[in-house]
Amino acid sequence: MRVLLATDGSKDAQAAAAYLREFPLPGTAKILVLTVVTPAPSPLDIPPVREFNDALLADGRRIVDEARLLLGTRGTAAEPRVVQDGPKEQIVRVAEEWQADLVVVGASGLGGVRGFLLGSVSQTVAHHAHCAVLVVKGRARRLGTAPTARRRRSGSSSRSRSRRRPGCACSASWSRCPIPVLRPGWSAGSSRP
Repeated sequence: MRVLLATDGSKDAQAAAAYLREFPLPGTAKILVLTVVTPAPSPLDIPPVREFNDALLADGRRIVDEARLLLGTRGTAAEPRVVQDGPKEQIVRVAEEWQADLVVVGASGLGGVRGFLLGSVSQTVAHHAHCAVLVVKGRARRLGTAPTARRRRSGSSSRSRSRRRPGCACSASWSRCPIPVLRPGWSAGSSRP
């Protein structure tokens, strides 16, 4: 299995690296840690522009090394790579060229308007990558430790509990539950039990 971890050094990308550290992968899995830097466009090849672009590449190498550290023991064998140009296109291109089976990215959470106008890197990768894409949102937590529902108060009666819809997260009674559910044998027009 070949896994590409795309990182920009943000908190979301760090969460993706931490998640990948715990993700169950075969022992033979290969990991490529990729970051993309966008050099300053300049028609002039003058020392200040070259120095700026060199500093960007050095920062990209630092970001890749930090992500490899976050991967723990998996990071020591991970291949580092820094490429230049637009991150959306480069992540998809490298995933295809490297023949990745899985791309892991962090969700930056741009929001409605900014996400629509600017476009999200994770959305573009998810839509255009030739392989599976894992978008990690929020802070990393160990697999299998999802938050659990709160317990009911001890004062609730057994009669009211029996009327609650089993498996419903809203804890409303059958008659007040806002979530429509069809059970086997029910039709859309039939009433609830």
